[in-house]
This record gives sequence, C-alpha cells and structure tokens, in this order.
Amino acid sequence: QSPDPGFPVAVCFVVLSAPDRTSEATKHALEQAAACLRTCLAVYKGYECKSPEPNKFTCAFSAFADAVSFSGALHLRLLDVAWSDELLQKSGCAERVSDFRNPDGNPCAKPQVIWKGLHARCGVAFGNGCTRKPLNTGRADYFGAVP
Repeated sequence: QSPDPGFPVAVCFVVLSAPDRTSEATKHALEQAAACLRTCLAVYKGYECKSPEPNKFTCAFSAFADAVSFSGALHLRLLDVAWSDELLQKSGCAERVSDFRNPDGNPCAKPQVIWKGLHARCGVAFGNGCTRKPLNTGRADYFGAVP
C-alpha cells in the first residue's frame, strides 16, 4: 500500500547500473536485479511507484529508516545474485574481493566479495508536504518539494 502523504514520506530513487541495454545478458540481469529490488521492498514495507525505464525505480516508504535499510539490503542482495558469466565479463561487472587488512597489516583471513554484477545507486529524500497522485498505470506517485 502506498504511504499516506499526510505524514512524512521517504522517496527512494534507485538506478541500476548496466554495462549496456541491448545484450540479452544485460536484459536478463536487469530482470534479476528488479526481482531483488521487489523482494527488498516487501521486506522493508516499501511501495514501487514507477519504473520509467528497466533500470530506474521510484519507491516510497512511510519511514526513513525503512528506506535506508532497504537501500543497504538491496546492495547486499545484489552481491548474492547468480549473474551470468557473460555479464560478469562486461565492463564494471567483474567480481572484486576486499583487500582489507588487520590492524597488524596482515590481510584478513577471509576476503569478502564487495562488487559483482549490477550495482544500485540509491538516493533518499524525506519530508512533509507532498501529494500523492495516480499515474496512468494506476500506481501512486508523490509530488512536492524535496527537502
């Protein structure tokens, strides 16, 4: 359900990075990433307002903390996706592991995957004074001054 605009609303703008928009590997990866996004929305009580392009989403939350938690969870979930080998060979999609060091300067015992596949850029605006209007899709969208 869309958040009540009579109370503060957190609007989260998500852009999924994509190495291209035409290859089958990228199209499939965008579908996988959108599924991750929608799973995280359900967990953090978010509402998908619109997706004007396959890699762009506008989401709304009743609580700022839910929007921030959603953003972090989405990043972690994207690291766990079984991306195709073809996608992982594309520019900016290869797996990278941490090279973190212990305080003594030695490498950490277990490097962590910190980058793999598609990535999300998330920005959150929070505040009062917005209005909710239906789009031609029947979904609600929010308009007003962004703090």
